[in-house]
Amino acid sequence: MDVTIPAESRAVVKDEWIDGNDHMNSAMYLTAFRQAPGPLLHGAGLTPAFFAEQATSLVQREAHIRYVRELRRDEPILMRAWIAGVDARSVHVVAEMSHGGDGWLAASVEILYTYFDRKQRRSADWPEAVRQGLDAIWLAGANTLPAEAVGRSVAVRRE
Repeated sequence: MDVTIPAESRAVVKDEWIDGNDHMNSAMYLTAFRQAPGPLLHGAGLTPAFFAEQATSLVQREAHIRYVRELRRDEPILMRAWIAGVDARSVHVVAEMSHGGDGWLAASVEILYTYFDRKQRRSADWPEAVRQGLDAIWLAGANTLPAEAVGRSVAVRRE
């Protein structure tokens, strides 16, 4: 396993991500977050070459985004990602998006990905080496995982 945990990636808020409120559109947070798990997953062997060779991919089965503070045009973004859990076919990824200069938290996301066999058109078990890599990354980052970003649900909290 050759990966730093949390894995980091950077981006900049693009013009096409801006909505009528002159801030980053809510759908664009997920667009930006899509790159966050890459370094973690590559560290477990889940690279574009692997997926092409195996005729497999990852499918996103569920996502939950928590918006904390708005990002605006051209602002730098820093994303940090962790693995929050792994089972025989799926991986639970958590990522946080912060302002890349000032450091304040802008958003967090939880995404559940499932390993997908493109020939069979269904989910499949991880190859053993990949499962071992995912488990190692998960365990290595368990103590640094931001607890407030994991297991959130949507609900009205009455006062």
